[in-house]
Amino acid sequence: MKRELTLIGRERGLPLPGTNGFRREHITWREQDSLFAEHQAFVASCLEGAPVVVDAMAGRRALAAALAVAQSITDSRERMELSGLIGAG
Repeated sequence: MKRELTLIGRERGLPLPGTNGFRREHITWREQDSLFAEHQAFVASCLEGAPVVVDAMAGRRALAAALAVAQSITDSRERMELSGLIGAG
């Protein structure tokens, strides 16, 4: 799936006449399944000796971030339940 986005700012892109220095940049990209791509790269590294795309340290940082997000969601839900904002789940 092709995705598109138009950015308006002062630093990049084509000048927008009459906007006192604002610029417009149009970017596009294709959707991809990032997890599938990571798995493909991992398998290629193991079976074919391809270069490692994501090293263990980056993986650990990603895991730590995911765990922190999950804990934050749990903590936020608990606070909302205790305040009566939402019902107990």
